[in-house]
Amino acid sequence: MKSMRNDEPYCGFCLKQNKVLKKDNIILHAGLEAFICDDCVETFIFIKSKNFTRSKIGKKLLKHNVYS
Repeated sequence: MKSMRNDEPYCGFCLKQNKVLKKDNIILHAGLEAFICDDCVETFIFIKSKNFTRSKIGKKLLKHNVYS
């Protein structure tokens, strides 16, 4: 697997580099050990929402205690 090590910051979840995110006007937020972009933040908020837990995949994950 190719290493992502370089001086350019990137999202630790989707691995998009900062210059790609800037083109799409997406903010890269700094965390303690990693960066996360707005798109990934929105995805995680949706996953934690009631709409997701009521969806087919959400019900399956809840049934298998993937997230609680």
